[in-house]
Amino acid sequence: AIKKAPTWLTNDLTILFSHLSLEYRLKWANAILDANDPYIDEIAFCIAHLSPDYLMSAYAYPQLLVDNARLIYEHDKFLKYVEVVDFGSSSSDPDYYSTTKYRKGYVMDTMEVEVPKDIYYWYIVHPKITDEIPAYINPDIVENNYSHNNNITSPEHGYFWRDFLINNADPGYANLKQLISDVTIVWNKYSSNSFGDHAMEILNRWQGGCINFTSNEERPHQPVRIYRKHIGRCGENSDMRVAAARSVLIPACSVASYSTDHVWNEFWDERWIHWDGPVDDPYMYVNSWGKEFGSVFRWKSDGSFVPVTDRYTNDYSILNIFALDSVDNPIDGAQVILYTTGLDGDNWFDTYGYTDAKGCVTFLVGTDRSYYARMSCDYGTVPKRSGDMLRVVGESLADHEYNKVMQIGVQKPIVNFRDVEAPFYDNKSFYVELDFTAPSQIVGGQDMFDDMDVNALQFMKKQTGRANVYILDESNYNLFREGKDFFCIQSLTQRDSGHVGFEFDDDSDLYFVLDNSNSLHTVQHLSGTAQLYSAADPSIPNVYILQSYPNPLNPYKKNATISYQLPQKTSVDVSVYNLLGQKVRTLVKQDQYAGSFNVRWDGRDRKDQVV
Repeated sequence: AIKKAPTWLTNDLTILFSHLSLEYRLKWANAILDANDPYIDEIAFCIAHLSPDYLMSAYAYPQLLVDNARLIYEHDKFLKYVEVVDFGSSSSDPDYYSTTKYRKGYVMDTMEVEVPKDIYYWYIVHPKITDEIPAYINPDIVENNYSHNNNITSPEHGYFWRDFLINNADPGYANLKQLISDVTIVWNKYSSNSFGDHAMEILNRWQGGCINFTSNEERPHQPVRIYRKHIGRCGENSDMRVAAARSVLIPACSVASYSTDHVWNEFWDERWIHWDGPVDDPYMYVNSWGKEFGSVFRWKSDGSFVPVTDRYTNDYSILNIFALDSVDNPIDGAQVILYTTGLDGDNWFDTYGYTDAKGCVTFLVGTDRSYYARMSCDYGTVPKRSGDMLRVVGESLADHEYNKVMQIGVQKPIVNFRDVEAPFYDNKSFYVELDFTAPSQIVGGQDMFDDMDVNALQFMKKQTGRANVYILDESNYNLFREGKDFFCIQSLTQRDSGHVGFEFDDDSDLYFVLDNSNSLHTVQHLSGTAQLYSAADPSIPNVYILQSYPNPLNPYKKNATISYQLPQKTSVDVSVYNLLGQKVRTLVKQDQYAGSFNVRWDGRDRKDQVV
C-alpha cells in the first residue's frame, strides 16, 4: 500500500501504520490497494492524516474516503471557476499528486491560480473540519452535546457533508449546486460585481439564507445536522462555511480565539484571507468589536493549532516555552496549555501545543495580557497540584520574545557517549562518508478537542528536524543497541544536517548510526546519501577522464559541472585557468579515493569576482 501511494506520503503512512493494530493495518492498506486512479492519492493522504483512534473505531468506513475523493472529481465537473489537475498517476510517476487551478478576478480581468499541493490536500481533501468525527450522519437525530456521535450511522442510512450540502437542499431553501454552477471566478477583491456573482458571494448568500444566527440547547458539530437545524451561532456557522467551501473546492479552515469566545474562517486565494460574512477585514474585531486578543489560531484538520495572532492584531509577542528535566535535558511531546483572562475576568483556556525535540513550543500571543501555563509530560506536571497554573508572562509587550522554562523535578533517562581517538590503520583501503539532512520532525501529541477521543493521537510536522550521527566500532555498536553508554569514533549531535567521513582498512567493521533514541514522542524525517570509496577501482580504466558541462564553460548561463574519474587513490588538483594560463581558482586540492566525482564552478575567481 505504501508503495502504491505517492512517495511524498511514504513517511507519514509509515508512522500511521505503525500505530495501528494488525487488523486495522490490513483494513486501511487494502483501502489503498483497492483504490483506482485518480482517487488513490486523496485516499492515501486521508488515511495518513486521520488519527489512529478514528481509523480503529467503528465509525471509520473506507467507503467514506472513497466517496470523499469521488465527490471532489464529480463536483469539479459542474464548477466553472475551478479545475482539478492531476500531475502524473500511480502507474506513471511515483511522486504523483493532484491540486486545483481556479480563476479569480483581478481588477478588470481574470487570472488563473494554482493551489499549492499541501493547501489542496489539507484544506480541500481532508474530510475532518475541526472537532467532529468524519462519518455518515442521520440529519434528523438530535446530536448529543457530550458524545457528538449518537447520529452517526452506516453509509446506507446517512449522509456525508461533501455530498449532503451540494445535493440535498431542504424544502424552502436554496440549492447550493444550482446557485454556484454558473459562477466563473472564486473572488474579486477589487470589485464584487465586475464579473457578476463570485463564489465567495454565493457562499455567503447561501449560508445567510439557510442558517439563522441563534441557538437552543443542542449545539451540533456535524455539518449535516447543523444544516438540517438551520440555526447556529459562531461555532456552527464556522463549521458550515468550511464544509460548504470545501464541497465546492475552495480551500477553507476555521479560525478561533477561545479566550475572547469567537470563531470564524479563512479561505485561500494566494494567501489566507479572513472570512466571517465580511471578507478580508481581519482587524474588524479589534477596531469595531473592541476585542483584545490573546491567542488566535487556525484549526488544522489533524487537530493541531497554527498560530495566526499576527494576522488579527497589530501588536503581538512571541512566547517560547521549554520543557526540561531536572538536569536541563529537553522533554519532547510535553503538552503545554496556555491560559489568559477571559470575558468574565477568570483565567480561560487560550491555546495549547506540544514540545518538539528541543523541548520547545512557540505561541504568538496578544499584548497587554498576563499568560499562565500548565505543562504535562511523561514524568509529571508543572505545577504539580491539579488545576494550578504557572505565570509565564506578566503584561506582554509588543514585539517582545519571551522564553520561559518549565522544569520537572525528574531526570529523563538518556544514553550517554564519549568521543575517543580514532583507531590507527596501517592500510587505509576504504573511505566512507555520509551526508544527511533532517528537513522535518513529526511531533506526537494528543488532540484535546477531538469528538472521537480527547486523547486521540495527532502527528504535527515541524521544520526542521534534528538527529545524532555516530561512527562506532562493533563493540560500541552493540552497547548502543543495548541502551548502554558507549564510545564514539566520530559524532554529530542534534543537527539538522551534516557530513561525516572516515578512512579504515578492509578488516574492520564500522557502523554509521542515525539516532533519535533520546526523543520520547518525536519522529525525525531524514534524507541522506552514503558513499563508499576504495583505494583502487578495477572498473575504471587506468586513465583520467575529464569533461565539463557546458563545454565551453559559460558561467553567465549556468554553473559549470566538471566530472572526472579516478582509478586509484591519488592527490587531486582541479583548477580553472584563463586563456593567458593564469590560475583563476582552485576547486579541489586534496587526496581522493578511486571513484567518480563532480565539482561545480560558479564562474567566479578566488576573490568572488565573475570572470
